Amino acid sequence: MIVVTVQSIYFQCSKALVRSELWNPEKHISRKDLPSTGTILAEVTTGLINGEQYDRDYPERLRTTIY
Repeated sequence: MIVVTVQSIYFQCSKALVRSELWNPEKHISRKDLPSTGTILAEVTTGLINGEQYDRDYPERLRTTIY
């Protein structure tokens, strides 16, 4: 989970979204260059969650809990 605190919103500026090039595939980061969910959870919980175990268990957890 990521908590974001917003101080200001400029909702009238749709150009900012266009300028961000969010949909430009040349600006995308490869998934393999990003940390896994388990790695992130291990970091934010300072090791309380075993990230490697979380990643190993993910396929089964997804299969049994997605619906």
